[in-house]
Amino acid sequence: MAPSVLIPPTIIATSPCSEGLRTIRVFRPGWRFPSVSVTGRTCSLMCDHCSGSYLTGMVDVSTKGSLYDFGMELWKKGGTGLLISGGCDPSGSVKFSDHTLQEARMLKEGTSLVLNFHTGLLDKEGADRIASSLPDMVSLDIVAHREVVKDIFHLDAGPEDYRRTYGLLVERGIRVVPHVLAGLRPSVQDLEERAIDLIEPFSPEAAVLISFIPTKGTPMGKTHPAPASLVLGTAKAMMEDLRGKLYLGCMRPKGDPSLEIDVLEQGFDGIVQPSRGTLRWMRAKGFCVQELEMCCAAP
Repeated sequence: MAPSVLIPPTIIATSPCSEGLRTIRVFRPGWRFPSVSVTGRTCSLMCDHCSGSYLTGMVDVSTKGSLYDFGMELWKKGGTGLLISGGCDPSGSVKFSDHTLQEARMLKEGTSLVLNFHTGLLDKEGADRIASSLPDMVSLDIVAHREVVKDIFHLDAGPEDYRRTYGLLVERGIRVVPHVLAGLRPSVQDLEERAIDLIEPFSPEAAVLISFIPTKGTPMGKTHPAPASLVLGTAKAMMEDLRGKLYLGCMRPKGDPSLEIDVLEQGFDGIVQPSRGTLRWMRAKGFCVQELEMCCAAP
């Protein structure tokens, strides 16, 4: 199967640029790039940090025809793409039905929408099924520590399973955008470094840094957010070891321009929904600020 052609992102605004200074991308997915759940509110794992709560903020496209209908309506209104996600089965894979994958392929063949799949772990059959829908990319969360995966995700899986999933997708010509989650368990000092080490041999075109935030009503709801020092340390390690574009993702504590600025000063190439203070800092520096109505995995 030949990989689908990724349509370049539409830049909605660009600030005046000072010669010789770098470009920073600002991602504003909004209604033009919504998240949808192919399983509705259902998840078999009910991980400690989420317990299905993230699914409540996604559009339910679990019934037959609903993904295609929603996607076509979005495209007609000027939408740019979809994050296609959902709850996981006991093996750690998002439960994509045959009709969902067929509808995704129909959207890819009939519109200009960018399709970003969040798949979870995959075996060969699962990777083949995802490839059949012609995804533009797969966003893959990397947690390279067996005990942490077991304790928080309730999943019997380790680094080798994430490595296998990554490799299977790459073998099928699919662009993988790995996500490194900082602060999921700060007591494991090398948790983030293990994820970066797993990613590095694949030389990803782009990678995303996200950080743990406690969600009310979950088993980890009273856990402290990822310490800023840990987030910055992870950003520095990513800059040192990864050669592709690096973005600060949407999962992070909001409203902290100091943390956002510090990560960008490390050399990151973009950020999702920055605070006003961070925008003022970027413009004061004379950076070329490109604003895009897409998710950060899409470009």
